[in-house]
Formats: sequence, structure tokens, C-alpha cells
Amino acid sequence: MSIFKRAIYSDDDICSPLPFSVNNVGYTLIDNYKSVTNRPGGRNDYQIIYIKRGIGHFQFGEGQVIAVPQNNIVFYKPHQPQIYTYYPQDNTESYWIHFSGTEAEAFLKSLNLDKVKQLPFSDSYSFVSTVNKITNEMRFQRAHYNTVCVAELTKLLVLINRESSSKKNKTNQTDAIQHICRDIEDNYFLDISNSEYADKYNMSVSNFLRLFKKSTGTTPLHYKLTLRIQMAENLLVASDYSISQIAQIVGFTDKLYFSRIFKKINSVSPSEYRKNALLKSIKGSSNSLYP
Repeated sequence: MSIFKRAIYSDDDICSPLPFSVNNVGYTLIDNYKSVTNRPGGRNDYQIIYIKRGIGHFQFGEGQVIAVPQNNIVFYKPHQPQIYTYYPQDNTESYWIHFSGTEAEAFLKSLNLDKVKQLPFSDSYSFVSTVNKITNEMRFQRAHYNTVCVAELTKLLVLINRESSSKKNKTNQTDAIQHICRDIEDNYFLDISNSEYADKYNMSVSNFLRLFKKSTGTTPLHYKLTLRIQMAENLLVASDYSISQIAQIVGFTDKLYFSRIFKKINSVSPSEYRKNALLKSIKGSSNSLYP
């Protein structure tokens, strides 16, 4: 069969005391023919569509069609237009869940899912497993089956929230490290502690150090010392400041510590570095006189 759709519906017509209920679930497999869903007025309930394989082409707004790849979820609210297409060349496999209820919107809002249209979700096993479990509950309709269906959907929505929150948190932490790097570059001559940076971006010191090393390949201290030495190199070549003055300018209060770090990085002392730079400059000037 080129287009295969399977759906199962809840037969529970009794007013449920649950905050929301699962109305139906199902899946679609596309092989040789195009499948088009066109509901300009949407549906009366919420719908979650998961693209497990292939691509779904979803229209959001006026003519805006987005190709949604596998491992992505599309959310529809009640009465929101539903217009989407599956093409045979994409070999699409999708799963869906419909639900409704007086507290559905509030619950989605509590999980920061109330304004989502599309969202990556890598745990295909959990989504498919949820659909299968709800399918079995609706098919056999054992005692309190609707409660079990809601519990399964609730667990899935929490998993979606956790993955989304984790990705946002990782993005925020990456942005924080980038800001800290720029801060160190702008204030390399100041002694700002790791705890101050961690507190500023709501991280523990250990987490800050781990993320910084992962992002830059080094520690905040080494990052700052490298910047200080680079500036010192420039001053040694381009200025007449003494080594003690240069040490203070770039943030070192101890000349001996400055000289030790400088030699560790450059394999020569600050005075030797200045002398070598001067000799190179003189040699270069001499060579320029004899083309």
C-alpha cells in the first residue's frame, strides 16, 4: 500500500475528571503517493505530529511552507489551520497524538510548549512507544484506560520539555562562555576571580571551569595570562617602558612572576625578547639599504 494510515480513537464519552484527555493516536507511512492534509479551520483539539523518518512540508502562516525533517515535532492548537504534505520521494513516517481538555493549555504553558510550532526531539523511541502504549489502552479499554493514556502523554510532554530545556541551557551556557572570553579580553589587566564570573552567569565555579576548558581548550587563568603576555610583547617592542612598568600595565603586581610567566611562554626573558626584537629591527633596516 502506497499510503498507509492507522488511527485509533477513544470511546470514552463520559465527562472525565482528568485535566485533559487523549482523543486519538496514529501513524502514517508514505511510499509512492503524495499525502495532503488541508484543514483551513484546523481541529477542535490539540495535535502533536512527530516526523520519525523523511520530511514533512508544513504551511505556517500565509504561504510559508517549511520542510520539517525527521526527529522534529510540530504542534497544532485547536482551530489552528493545518496544511501539510508528505511527498513519496521523502519516504516519510510520522506519528500523531490528539488531545483536549480544560487544563491542556495551562499544562503546555507550564512546560513552555504553549507557543511552540516546531521543535527538535531526538528520542524517537519514546514518542513511538507512547503512541503504541496509548493504542493498546484504547483498543482493550481496560479499567481507567483513559487515565493511563493521559499519564503516558504527560510523560512524553515532560520528556519533550526536558530535551528542549537542556538544549536551551547548553546554548545559554555557550553564549555565557563567549561573553566571558570577551570580558577577559577587554579586562585582561584586572584580577577578576573565577567565582565572580561564575556568579555573574549563574553557574557553579566547577561548571564554569569545565565549560570554559571545553569551549577554549584552556583555563581562564591561562587565557588571561596569554593575553597579558601578548600585550607585553607589543609594549617591549613598541615602547620605552621599563620591564617593571610593562608588568604593571598588563596586570602583574610582581615583576619576577611576570618574568617567569613570560619566559615560560616565549622561552626567553622579557629583556632578551626586547633585545632580539631590536636586533631584528636593526638588521632589517640594514638590509633595506642594499637592495
